Amino acid sequence: MAAARFAAVFVGFALCVWAVEALYLPGLVPVDYEEGAALDVLATKLTSNRNKVPYGYYSLPFCVPPDAKKTRSGNVKSRRVNLGQLLLGEHEYPTAYDMHMLLDQQCVRMCDANVSSGQLNKLRRRVLERYSVRLMLDTLPLLSQEVSAVRYQDVPRYVQGFRLGNLLPPLEPVQGPPKTVNTPEGPAIVRHGRITLNNHVIFTVLYNAPAFVATDDLALSAPRMYRIVGFKAEAMSIDYSRALLAEEQAGEDAVRTMCMNAEDSGASPAILELQLREPERITYTYSVKYEQSDITWATRWDAVMAVSRQQRRVQLLALGNSMLLGLLLTGALAIILLRTLRRDLQRYAEQGDGDDALLETGWKLVAGDVFRTPAQWPLLVLCCATGAQLCVMVVVTLILAALGFLSPVHRGALLTALVVFYPLTSVVAGFVTSRMVRLFGMSTWKGLALGASLAYPAVVVAVFLVTNLLLWSRGSVSTTPFVTVLLLLFIWLCVSCPLVFVGAKIGFSAKTLGTGGPPGGGTTGSGIGGVRVNQVPRQIPNWSPLVGAPLYLLAGAMPFGVVCVELLFVLNSIWQNEYYYMFGMLLLVWSILVVTAGETSIAIVYLKLIMEDYRWWWPAFLSSGSSGLLVFLYSLYYYASMKHEQFFFVSTVLYVGYMFVISLSFALAVGAIGVGASYVFVWKLYDAVRYD
Repeated sequence: MAAARFAAVFVGFALCVWAVEALYLPGLVPVDYEEGAALDVLATKLTSNRNKVPYGYYSLPFCVPPDAKKTRSGNVKSRRVNLGQLLLGEHEYPTAYDMHMLLDQQCVRMCDANVSSGQLNKLRRRVLERYSVRLMLDTLPLLSQEVSAVRYQDVPRYVQGFRLGNLLPPLEPVQGPPKTVNTPEGPAIVRHGRITLNNHVIFTVLYNAPAFVATDDLALSAPRMYRIVGFKAEAMSIDYSRALLAEEQAGEDAVRTMCMNAEDSGASPAILELQLREPERITYTYSVKYEQSDITWATRWDAVMAVSRQQRRVQLLALGNSMLLGLLLTGALAIILLRTLRRDLQRYAEQGDGDDALLETGWKLVAGDVFRTPAQWPLLVLCCATGAQLCVMVVVTLILAALGFLSPVHRGALLTALVVFYPLTSVVAGFVTSRMVRLFGMSTWKGLALGASLAYPAVVVAVFLVTNLLLWSRGSVSTTPFVTVLLLLFIWLCVSCPLVFVGAKIGFSAKTLGTGGPPGGGTTGSGIGGVRVNQVPRQIPNWSPLVGAPLYLLAGAMPFGVVCVELLFVLNSIWQNEYYYMFGMLLLVWSILVVTAGETSIAIVYLKLIMEDYRWWWPAFLSSGSSGLLVFLYSLYYYASMKHEQFFFVSTVLYVGYMFVISLSFALAVGAIGVGASYVFVWKLYDAVRYD
């Protein structure tokens, strides 16, 4: 019966989630362009799937627009971005691409850049590390079709930006490992192959002419307006050295002629190879063509977020697997609760107090110690309080994301929401802290409230500062400015910490369900549901060591099994520069995770109780929280499975540090769910058995 009710609830909830997922609230007003209107092409950053350290667009010798604003240090100034974009390093730099609506351009000569040997060495490194140039137009990211084999047949494989360059095989076979040579600007890697630079880009802008209804003569005379619904590119490598020499001798536009011949033939007669030599002159060119499309403005992000049928089928199968796992756990617990426990309670009620033999075995034997204060209870309070806060933050964020308010259309909105919601939900951490302090019969809540406000954020801040220092040493665009670091510290110390004390004050003043005895037994007290706490702790039987940590890890595999497939898509979004937008699916998986984690902890707690072990608090937390360790181990396997031709120290530290924070957050949240569910289970269980 309980399993059927569980299935009905989740089927209804799934239908609601899919209905919500179809709702699109972009929060952006369409921008209409008339023919000939100027288009702003912005550069965000340089990214790579191998090296996780992003770099700025102008960290390489690209063409700088003449009217670009610059900082005091002489760097090109970025447009104003939100906090999430700043933390992710997604700046918006103006570029030298001069585009106008519906005006096709072919082989426009952007600039001739004089590249020093040091800049040439940096270009070579970025090409070898598979970096791509990420641009955007009208908030749409630039897409380019992957050169390699298409992953799935039904959907073309598009990636963000265009490849900075390529590594081609050598013209003649060469043996031996790659070498590192010293240059005036530092060491440079020499590989057996030709390192090319894509210095010519063919842009394709898809546009749509929205229909409108003319209401007066003024509307009829208004110019026709157009909307941008797609932005794609194809990059090429063209060596203009001969053309530049011909221009110096004959004075003709040989660069444009060579470029047009390369576009018409589809292959460059000579590729621009980056070699270790004296300063070089690089010519950048581009072409623009416009194509009318049936894509509407509301669906223009479909090409960016396109997933194949096979990918969607994998997610649906994973969701079905998660629901099946939840149903199995619910059915198993239903058998335990509705059969075993009901039979025990009925037997106790029929025999009465005269038959003491029934009290010699079973969970009722530890009734006098089950609500004893656990060992290391302050640490347990901190873990549960932080986990409860993270749960509330995740639920609020997922609901807003599923409604479309935090979609990828809003760049940096998701990270900004997390930074804002965490200090606001600090009230929950303080409330849970004070409630658990009163539950354990203590009165010193201020010290634990201070610990709840400092412990977890201190770990996150420490990882953030170390990684930020390493990013700064590499000159990464993701380096958080000092002023922003001070702002984050202000939010933590002046907003989050006071709200923890506010929540603790509210929780400590509220009416509690009951109090247990002091640590170690103390005097006999009245516990939750009237269960007495013995003065002398009961001796615990000796059991196999397999009942400890191995059992908790095995139990943690249940919550991990619910999220393992969806975790793969989330990791691809974070570390493979892919978009993740199926927040409705993620919200449903989170709901199943909550049920699975609670039921797993209840099963482990019941097993401990029937083994006459009243120490159920930490097992309730560890049985579910151990899934965080599995998440971290899976992330290490995910990183090891990537193809890395060389070891990147900063990239590895960045990945391990951030995945440690994510895994720790997951463990605290899921562990808090397990403790809460087990607390209700134990309270209801022993509340049904009252005795003196």
